[in-house]
Parts: sequence; structure tokens; C-alpha cells
Amino acid sequence: MSSVRVKICGVTTEADAHLVVASGADMLGLIVDVPVQTPRKVTLDVAAVLAKAVGDAIPVVTVLAPSSVKDVARVVQRVQPFAVQLHGLEPPALLKAVRTALPEVKLIKTVHVDAGGTIHGELPDTELVDFILLDTFSAQLGGTGAKHNWSASKAIVDQSPVPVILSGGLSHVNVAEAIRRVKPYGVDVASGVESAPGRKSVEKVVQFVRNARCT
Repeated sequence: MSSVRVKICGVTTEADAHLVVASGADMLGLIVDVPVQTPRKVTLDVAAVLAKAVGDAIPVVTVLAPSSVKDVARVVQRVQPFAVQLHGLEPPALLKAVRTALPEVKLIKTVHVDAGGTIHGELPDTELVDFILLDTFSAQLGGTGAKHNWSASKAIVDQSPVPVILSGGLSHVNVAEAIRRVKPYGVDVASGVESAPGRKSVEKVVQFVRNARCT
């Protein structure tokens, strides 16, 4: 049995938040501020309501692409998440500033990898982050629902001193294969477990968690 952690992201309703908790997932992701328009993005007010609805039942991760520490602090103050996922091409200076200003919050830094294995941006200083999340590159730096180069992902996992979470194009169909090939600390899914854009499928969420844990 795998001990891989599972993050279900792009939650937009209280019903889906409770579904994620009931599924046994390890983290719940709320997309608060990314440059791409997506039905999985919620307002800061809604994010605060959803986080309060699940309470301590599951660690909450807020996803944003900030331009300043103030952007991050505003979200942390309202939502009080376990972690903040910085999803843009944030420079090292901003990572350091966030780490200094908000030491109590875990930092997940997204690294964007394309189909050819090229990394867009740069790998973060691992002294400044708690996790790296590998997602598929898109020009708008939002979730694409598409896979990237898993061989490149595996190389990053093998070299990283901090835990790596694999994202991008995962579903209940391919998550077990992805875990076997990449051997990440965790996996992350949003559109791959939906019944409609922005709405989770009970069957797909449950099967995703089950398949991730049975590798």
C-alpha cells in the first residue's frame, strides 16, 4: 500500500469540501488567485467560508499567484490555511519575503514543466519552501488538465531534498501509473475528478484516492 499523500484541488462548494474530507484525502485546495479564468477559482470570501466549513478535518491549501507579500498575507489572514501554494513564476526574493513574513505557513512552490521536459521559471531554493508541486506549463500559468513529461518529473523527485507533489493531467485512470513512474511524495488533482467544470464527482474523487493509495 502506498503512503502517497493526496491533494484534491479546485473545490468550490461546501458539499464538495465535505466530499473531499470524507474521501480520506490529505489536503484540500482552494484556488483563490491565478491569472487564468477557471470555474475552479473562488473569491477570498468563499475560500474563507469553505475553510471554516471543514475546520480541522483536513489541511487547507490556498493557491495563488501573488505579486507581493501583502497579497499572500491577505489570504492567510482570512483563510488561515495550512499551506500557501505559489503558482506563478515568483522570483526568489518574493519567496524569501513570504517565508520571513509568514513563517507559520507552509509554502508549496509550483514548478511548471512542459511536454518536452523543459522547466519554465526555476527550481526554488529548497530552504525557502516546504514542498515543490510539479504542474504542466501553460502560457497563463493556470491548471491545464494535461500531463507533462513524467521522466523530467522523476528526475526532479530524485534530486529534491523537499517533498514533491505531482500534478497535471491526473485522474483515477492514470494516477497509479503516475505514482509508480514518478514516485512523488504526493499527487494533486482538480479537473480530473469532476462531474462538470468546478464540481466534483463522488465516484471519481473516491476512486482517485483509492487508486493512489493502492499502488
